[in-house]
Amino acid sequence: MPFLTFKETETIFNTINEADTITIFRHVSPDGDAYGSSWGLYHFLKQQYPSKTILMASQEEGPLLHYFEEADKVSDEIIKNSLAIVCDTANRERIDGHALIAKKVIKIDHHPANDNYGDINLVTPEVSSCSEMIAHLCLSQVSHLDKKIAKYLYAGMLTDTLSFTISSVNHKTLRVASKLVESGLDIGLIQDALFQIDDNVYDYITYLRANAQETEAGLIYCYIEPDVLERFNLTVNQAKEVVNTFKEKKSARIWLLLIKEQSGLYRTTMRSRNVIINDIASQFGGGGHQFAAATKDLDYQQTRQLLDELSLRLNTQ
Repeated sequence: MPFLTFKETETIFNTINEADTITIFRHVSPDGDAYGSSWGLYHFLKQQYPSKTILMASQEEGPLLHYFEEADKVSDEIIKNSLAIVCDTANRERIDGHALIAKKVIKIDHHPANDNYGDINLVTPEVSSCSEMIAHLCLSQVSHLDKKIAKYLYAGMLTDTLSFTISSVNHKTLRVASKLVESGLDIGLIQDALFQIDDNVYDYITYLRANAQETEAGLIYCYIEPDVLERFNLTVNQAKEVVNTFKEKKSARIWLLLIKEQSGLYRTTMRSRNVIINDIASQFGGGGHQFAAATKDLDYQQTRQLLDELSLRLNTQ
């Protein structure tokens, strides 16, 4: 049985065939899926098109940098003359880098399609991760993937699906994962490398459990001030990655972290158990999946309004 192919697949590869230089981008504050999908695609294109110039243009580092690689140094002049492929990025404001100045832009994403900024837009919200989408694309061209490519795509799938436990995981997801493992992956080593935590993060999680606020309706939240980040030696990106600390609590229905940045404004990251929250996030300039969303640059009053809206959603369902 052939792997799933998208109707845009032929157009995407025809466009790639026509390009001499390809620049690859992902979203700011990269998570495992942003890293995995972009680096998996990078190495696939390097392998399939050795005569082309393939460059990783996004520069911002995330907490999983240790598992991936450092980006290339790419000038705007190079980007202007390239085909840009943007992975795992719902809207143009979240692109890490100047992808939209490229001659042509391909968007590959699994978030709801609220900004079709690409010349070609492959957007499939029903797929569990962008890494799964890239794996489908790669496997539409070859029958077997190099181990490094498979490792990066598997890592992206694993992190974005919370080890294959979210509702968008289905038989196609597991079939792709199985195909990637065929490349010789040690899934135990990958799991440990991605999910083992340092002592400071472990202690931070203990702090969150002790200091979070919970409403009767099941809203759990915790404000993180700069002194907390300093105390546990964490960046904002590292601090937000453990939001699912609260998921295991049976009473939790929506949970979020509100982290103050150096600007004095708050970045929030939120999750839910089958309660739609991305529409509320969009009211505050954010967005995301139905049950996993985020906002940024909110003042304290706006964060209280956000909490009020989330509470109202719980109290009316």
